[in-house]
Amino acid sequence: MAKNMELAFQIKSNMDSSVISSFKSVESAMKSMDKQIKSLRDQEKSLKGFQEMKKGANEAQKNQILTNKEIEKASKKLQVMKQAYEKSGKSNEKLNKAIKEQEKHIAKLNKQAERQKKVFHAARSELEESRKTIEKYGMSAEQTRKKIEELERQQARIKKLDKLQIGLNDRGEKMIASGRSQM
Repeated sequence: MAKNMELAFQIKSNMDSSVISSFKSVESAMKSMDKQIKSLRDQEKSLKGFQEMKKGANEAQKNQILTNKEIEKASKKLQVMKQAYEKSGKSNEKLNKAIKEQEKHIAKLNKQAERQKKVFHAARSELEESRKTIEKYGMSAEQTRKKIEELERQQARIKKLDKLQIGLNDRGEKMIASGRSQM
């Protein structure tokens, strides 16, 4: 009977050590997955920021194009006004005043175009800097999202396996207990 109890004790201690080692491996796997998920989430945020910067640069470029078109229209209007002023013999005061106003408007548009040009160049250089850091990652936003989803599924599987392991250990303990009661 002592040999049976000794055998039961050895089985129980072996099961406990295997349970502890499996818990440690599950814990280390969960920690590494958490680190990977955190890293990928940071990468995803970086990619979203890059997309926002890209939208800003595109908006700045559109504004610059619109301002340039407006300058072109105003310049053509000024040319027409100057030609009409020349034909009138340079005696029309209203037309002269309108020409000066148009010249002021064009100067104002030119200043606006310069500001928008600086904004666009700043946005573009910021975008290029961000692109360099993103190229280090080597993944697109969609690939990053898929990788995060995959790691979360793996994490869920590990948790399920952990629960199954605990269930098996409980079952093994019940079998040992029933073996002891039969002794």
